[in-house]
Amino acid sequence: MDDAKKFINIGFDPESGQLNMDFSENLDDGQEIGYILSSAFLAFSADQGIPKENLVDLIQENYDDFLDNSEDGE
Repeated sequence: MDDAKKFINIGFDPESGQLNMDFSENLDDGQEIGYILSSAFLAFSADQGIPKENLVDLIQENYDDFLDNSEDGE
């Protein structure tokens, strides 16, 4: 594999409900990780035909829950 490539492997454990992410060794910048994950989410949503308004609603209704979870270390 080309050393310049950066990747994120995402797995889901349905039994525990956990989402697991493994990052390439050269991907250690939090902003870059956030950009890649956000871009992937938006590209997937657009490909699925999810209206922008639905995404806005999703964020407005759930963002605080994600903040609370990240502050709890979950």
